[in-house]
Amino acid sequence: MKRILVLTTAVAVAAGVPAGAVAKPEKDKKPTPRAKVLRTTLEPVGADAAYSAMRGRSTLVINKRNASAVLRLKGMPAGDYSWAILSSEAAAGACDGTPVSSFKHRRLRARPSGVANSTAKAKKFSLDRDASYAVVVRGADGSDLLCGTYAPKGKKGKKPAKKPSKKPARAPQGGKGKTRS
Repeated sequence: MKRILVLTTAVAVAAGVPAGAVAKPEKDKKPTPRAKVLRTTLEPVGADAAYSAMRGRSTLVINKRNASAVLRLKGMPAGDYSWAILSSEAAAGACDGTPVSSFKHRRLRARPSGVANSTAKAKKFSLDRDASYAVVVRGADGSDLLCGTYAPKGKKGKKPAKKPSKKPARAPQGGKGKTRS
């Protein structure tokens, strides 16, 4: 291996090729497109006590060209439900808005255990920074059951410095090689 390296270097020097021309050319460094992640916790709509057990989470991931949403619910009565991702002006209410038509939703059906999961995907979707996005779950009769407004994922903060322990240091334990006296 060393011989090949020495020979190629000698040939390059003899041919009069500059040393920088032998190395690989650097590619243009473009910033990598990052996915925009929005999350929400769904809360019951209305003050009815029957809705108190219902809860859920949703994640909306928006890439350069497409988007996907995941909906996870718990405490739902068994049955079929509909859900939609809404887009509205920032000044509008949390769950008021027009459905985003580019999303194709999978069926949302709650099992007898109360768990319901679904996904939605969209092609050619771009994030409008002036609009706010929300997700709403509707019952079979069309009434809103759960609602949540998407917000950006929070950045990780610095971990606090470890405080010194108040416990005294432990004495070393006897191990192999120690004999009793």
